[in-house]
Amino acid sequence: MVEIYNEQVRNLLAEDKTDNKLEIRSFNDDGLSLPDATLRPVTSTTDVLALVKLGEVHRAVSSTALNNRSSRSHSVLTMHVHRKDVITALTQKNSQIPYRNSKLTLLLQDSLGYKKIGATLL
Repeated sequence: MVEIYNEQVRNLLAEDKTDNKLEIRSFNDDGLSLPDATLRPVTSTTDVLALVKLGEVHRAVSSTALNNRSSRSHSVLTMHVHRKDVITALTQKNSQIPYRNSKLTLLLQDSLGYKKIGATLL
């Protein structure tokens, strides 16, 4: 969990609060990453919510004319989900995949393990 405050990226889960600034790095041609961001393993929704609360405590806040505790930043929470079961229909390129060909499936294709070729989902 990070925040962007005054054009600085800050690590909201860092144990050392004096050194919590992060640099955005290019990750191949696939996008951007924050390689020094704190990663915490979680196994339940309760664990995730506890980390979100911890990150909220470390966010930059200040008072404004309309609100006495206003966030002065944008926060970003990233979760890396590892599934226990491999979707074998996708890895074996079976003709029948247990997902519908829908707009939702199209938007979630990276998360579901699809590889898009043209307009066909495989």
